[in-house]
Amino acid sequence: MSQTIGQDAAVAALGVDAWGLERLIALGELDAGGKPGSRVVDAEAVKACADARSRRRAAALTELAKIDAPHLGGDR
Repeated sequence: MSQTIGQDAAVAALGVDAWGLERLIALGELDAGGKPGSRVVDAEAVKACADARSRRRAAALTELAKIDAPHLGGDR
């Protein structure tokens, strides 16, 4: 049986607020039980989602740096 965590632990691990958690659930990024405000989620699923969000954030920042670097003097 997999370990579950509560909503407060999930939002902390994901770096979102309660609304952000609900958006991730609505978008199908994360599956959760319970009602909004008292969600219960699989701990491994939260870790996988947090890791995926971190990778996407890093990729987006890399792309932004490529776009902005010439304008900010970073391409010398």
